[in-house]
Amino acid sequence: MSAFLRHTALMAVVVAAGTVLAGWWTVPLVAAAWTLVFPRRASVLSAAVAAMVAWSALLALASQSGPVGELAALLAQILGITSAALLAVTVAYSGLLAGAAALFAQAIRPPSFPTSSKP
Repeated sequence: MSAFLRHTALMAVVVAAGTVLAGWWTVPLVAAAWTLVFPRRASVLSAAVAAMVAWSALLALASQSGPVGELAALLAQILGITSAALLAVTVAYSGLLAGAAALFAQAIRPPSFPTSSKP
């Protein structure tokens, strides 16, 4: 398994746990903190994919024990869209939250300068 996939999978677990324990607002916090602690070139993509995977898994788990489909159909009818579009927007929202937070964290992170033994 590549480092990108390991990194993304682990972050997805952390995002899912944060969402379950404290709510949706932990998604950008986790993504920003993760990007600051583990800076990588593909941090924004990794954060967005991880959040989308995490929320997709949470929706799948919730649909096993609750009426997620019925709720999605009702909300979709109220909003005038299909239930599939509503679920897609929900998953995309998590990716946008995480990606934006990771991008912000990359922007505020101080640059690391290479050290050299030469004067």
